[in-house]
Amino acid sequence: MADCHSVQNAAFYCAGCDYAVACVKMADGYNDMARSFSIVKASSIIFSDYIEMQHRNSRNVAVIITLLVLLVGTAAVLVCVLVRRSRRKGDELEMAMGYNSRLRASLDEITVTKERMNDVLTSRNAMLLDSFVMLSDHINEVDKFCKTSANMIVAGQQGKARKVLQEGCSAPFISSLYASFDKWFLSVHPDFVERLLALLRPEERARFLPPPTGLSPELRIYALVSLGITDSVSIAEFLHYSPQTIYNYRLRVRHCACIPEKDFAATVAAMYGKGTSTPSLPKGG
Repeated sequence: MADCHSVQNAAFYCAGCDYAVACVKMADGYNDMARSFSIVKASSIIFSDYIEMQHRNSRNVAVIITLLVLLVGTAAVLVCVLVRRSRRKGDELEMAMGYNSRLRASLDEITVTKERMNDVLTSRNAMLLDSFVMLSDHINEVDKFCKTSANMIVAGQQGKARKVLQEGCSAPFISSLYASFDKWFLSVHPDFVERLLALLRPEERARFLPPPTGLSPELRIYALVSLGITDSVSIAEFLHYSPQTIYNYRLRVRHCACIPEKDFAATVAAMYGKGTSTPSLPKGG
């Protein structure tokens, strides 16, 4: 209604202005000075009202434009805030996804580590059980050996008993000891044979390939060296060899080395970071 009223007022003022201009022209044409002054006075009133109306309309338009600018500015600010908030949410989501991925990777790593530890624990339990079984067999065999020897003595077979006592009963248990050690060592260090053969000249490596069931005497000796047991006497007591036999085996391998012979034992001893110290070993029996 206000817009319609403004349009009607503008039309009225335009018509009044046109009418005033026409009256002025007619008064000039008839040289009616008195009427001309009256017409000019009336026209001034009409024009002043018209100009005031135009100023009022201009102010209204300016207010509307200002409101529109403020509205557009507010909308732009809101859009910027929303975009920034959305971007921040996106960054937070990306960070959360990255953190989730790292957690998942850590969980997978923990799971793999747990499985490995379970495998190691199972293997160690099996090796420990094998050791107890071997010890039990040894006790049973010693008990059987003692009873057999005593029966021979009671039966008057002193010569036969003396021969049996001299031969002893350790041979099968030494073989069992070797088999258990080879199985344990290769389960802990499956790359030992490959790493040791790499220290030998290529043309000599075939001589020291292990048998399918375990380690050869030379490899078994240097397996102990890789564990830090470098003293030949200790190795001889553990493997039930003479120190000279151990020395000969070590010398045979050392002569085939592709590195200086004097560095061979130290290189093998440091293979798994054990150094060159000799830990104590149980006496062989």
